[in-house]
Amino acid sequence: MRETDPVASTSYANTPDLPDCVDIRQSIYLRIGASAVGQLNIESQMSGAALEYAAFQRLFPSICAEAALWYGAGKGRGLVLWKRSSMQYIPASCIGAMLRSTRVETRLAAVEATATYDPLREAVVAMLIDGVESIARVEADDTPLRALRKLTGHSRSCSLQHRRAIT
Repeated sequence: MRETDPVASTSYANTPDLPDCVDIRQSIYLRIGASAVGQLNIESQMSGAALEYAAFQRLFPSICAEAALWYGAGKGRGLVLWKRSSMQYIPASCIGAMLRSTRVETRLAAVEATATYDPLREAVVAMLIDGVESIARVEADDTPLRALRKLTGHSRSCSLQHRRAIT
């Protein structure tokens, strides 16, 4: 088993190691960092807070780009599993095993979203942090606020089934 996060809910921390799942956390950080450093070079007077904001602006576009990469690399449709200390690309065939400790509604929402999203424009994100189970389709051009609203169920664009999965 992989090392678990002591702060995370134990039911979410112990997910199986499956060979088709890909740890994408470092790739996401590299995508965000390259963009933020590029912006820092343009605006050399950026403060630490401004640099953090620039990095946060790149979070969801980076998630979408990384998910599209793994879709195109032959992993097929899937979702990004976001836990407190990890992000993984989970192919559709592994969703049941990786989300086995979540509610049935959450697993159903994940399967439905994964079957219907546009893998070249969107990513399905399953956020499992501190007892919160959330499934959302985010787009590469979503602002961080819009993407977070989708993940927390405070968006009109979330389907009723997805809202039920996270309430």
